[in-house]
Amino acid sequence: MRHFLITFLLSLLCTAHAANYLTFTAEEDSSAFGISNKGGNEPDVQYSLDGGKTWKKLKNNTLISLPNKKKALLRGHNPQGISRGDTSFTHFAMTGRIAASGSVMSLIDGKGESLVIPGEKCFRNLFENCTSLTQAPELPATTLAKGCYEGMFRECIRLTHAPELPATTLPDHCYYNMFEDCISLLNAPYPSDTCIASPANNELYGEKKKENGPMDTIDVLRVNQDTTHLKFNTNSIVHKYSFGRRFNRINDSKLEIETLDRQKRFFNCEGCTIARYSVDQKEGIAYLTIIDIVSDSKDDEAHLRTTTQDGELVSDITLNLSPSMTIYLSINDSLIKIDSIGPLPDIKENDKLKLVAIADDGRKLKILQSRWWDDDRMGGTLDDVCTDDQIVNKTFICLQKKRWKKTWVCIWVMAQESKKIWRPCLRFFWSPKE
Repeated sequence: MRHFLITFLLSLLCTAHAANYLTFTAEEDSSAFGISNKGGNEPDVQYSLDGGKTWKKLKNNTLISLPNKKKALLRGHNPQGISRGDTSFTHFAMTGRIAASGSVMSLIDGKGESLVIPGEKCFRNLFENCTSLTQAPELPATTLAKGCYEGMFRECIRLTHAPELPATTLPDHCYYNMFEDCISLLNAPYPSDTCIASPANNELYGEKKKENGPMDTIDVLRVNQDTTHLKFNTNSIVHKYSFGRRFNRINDSKLEIETLDRQKRFFNCEGCTIARYSVDQKEGIAYLTIIDIVSDSKDDEAHLRTTTQDGELVSDITLNLSPSMTIYLSINDSLIKIDSIGPLPDIKENDKLKLVAIADDGRKLKILQSRWWDDDRMGGTLDDVCTDDQIVNKTFICLQKKRWKKTWVCIWVMAQESKKIWRPCLRFFWSPKE
């Protein structure tokens, strides 16, 4: 009898060991995990804190404490998938610092052996906004479904390495925004080199990913002064890939950044120097938000590059530099220099108005279009009366009546000889005339 019990227990241990359960390991005290169900979705998800000996149902919106170095095994029997669609899905919640390991497929077959994702949107947003997640689990499936990993790790800001993606046939949107806003990633996850890809499947980051890292082009209008003021919003690549806990200036064109995992990154300005920079804080992380640069007026391009400590390229942002110019408001053919800190000039309803751009090097510039916003509602137009594709009297009359303290104008300027166009937004008229 004793021999039988020992054999039975050993077989149980071997079975538990053989299964490749999704596993959460706490990396600091006060860590915890839970699950949140949306739109009536209620998958079968169980957890074990004793190595698989006993299992409990993971209840909706209930956090399970996980002391430092403690492990939790997770499994489920969900033959149709964890989530079902855009409005009916399930995602994890976490606090502290937690590393995931093992196969996410144990949530499907209870063991982590399956290589087939059973339904569309199966793992949609599963770890979205898990800012405590430091390591991703295995994604071994070789047969995927439409939208199966959509937004799976969105805003997992502590992930430094992405898991392997072994599938060779990729349904539509299977990787859509999978790593969007994963600002700490040091490697660039790609599908298999032999994959059969549809046009919509590789949008891993929320923007196009190229061979040497995320890239973008920013139109820079150099107006009225040698120093160019660049402000980046939360959707920009600079915001996503230039971050840390501390920024140190090495020289006029290079910043050293201490990242979450204590490794260093370097932010370089090639073809320009950094006159000033400022950062914004969010959840203990600093993001570059404003950079003032100085570049040679003869240059038409510069680069903002982020690299790892080993020199690996993380991001490459091309600055498409306009010629240095001055912007004027023409009032009845009389030019008034537009000053970003000056008052709004007096405008009468019958005045003839237009914007004029004059390049310092004599290049012919043409303002194609302009559109105005108030600074308090950036992204929305003033109103129907105040907006037009071309600069007209009613825009300025509206500005005078509304008396906004800050105003933005988006100007589309073309260099006529090269047909090159810049489309930036500039801030004008900080203090309307009293």
